[in-house]
Amino acid sequence: EITDPGDENHAVIRVSESGTVSVIGGDIEMKGVFYRRPATDDEGNPIYEQAADEQGNPVYVTDENGEPVQVMETFRPTNIAAPAGQISIIAAGSESEVEIGSSVSEIGSLKSDIALSENARIDVSGSEAGSVFIRGGQLFVDDSAIQAETLGDRDGGRVDIRAEEISFTRGANITCDVEGTGRGADVEIRAGGSFLFAGEN
Repeated sequence: EITDPGDENHAVIRVSESGTVSVIGGDIEMKGVFYRRPATDDEGNPIYEQAADEQGNPVYVTDENGEPVQVMETFRPTNIAAPAGQISIIAAGSESEVEIGSSVSEIGSLKSDIALSENARIDVSGSEAGSVFIRGGQLFVDDSAIQAETLGDRDGGRVDIRAEEISFTRGANITCDVEGTGRGADVEIRAGGSFLFAGEN
């Protein structure tokens, strides 16, 4: 499902609760996207741009027709969302094979690269956090996030990453917060070679 950009739960790709998304290929690159949309308050009323007159009093900014100018906000949707489900990203490479139906957790490091950048986000948060499986040769996560938050009373899944080289830069992060009574998701990261966490966004 490709959801409506106006929906607060909007994602470029989103499946229903407990659903599964699998991305399998050679080199895999995901970049964050954004939309500009009119801003509204909590009750859905338009928010208009304001300025100060010569006396310092607030006034609305108007266009050439004298109409108030509505504030525009930047909205960044999730790239892939599977609430309480599973997201698998597998960079198999042209010479590798991944048997359909095999357990992702049994697949080790592979040959091709995976890159998440420009505020890309994958999210399995839900009443119970789902699971994320990532397999590749090199994993680059730059200014992006992997989210597996537990929001209810059921225990979370796992974030399982395996690659030869792994880097998280410019504030890239894995979030497994707990807002309910369930146990948070487990995180397991295995790097055959180098492993880097660096920088702030």
